[in-house]
Amino acid sequence: MRKLPKPQPLKALRSIKHLTQEQLAHAAGITLLYYRKIEKGPANGGSVPTVKIAKKISKSLGVTVYDILEWEEEEPETL
Repeated sequence: MRKLPKPQPLKALRSIKHLTQEQLAHAAGITLLYYRKIEKGPANGGSVPTVKIAKKISKSLGVTVYDILEWEEEEPETL
């Protein structure tokens, strides 16, 4: 299984762009509460965004969706 480069934490990307959580949530068209859950991440009791929301957040940050989400390429199963 080939793994893509590790994504940057949303907080780090947001800080680089000098955005508050509220500003990024507004730019992405989501609520502040939902954005905070996404930034917190599932490992810390937060949420995983849908692909649609991840695209909105990445567009608002000026990065690709691959920069914010961790993807794994699965090897095809052999029979």
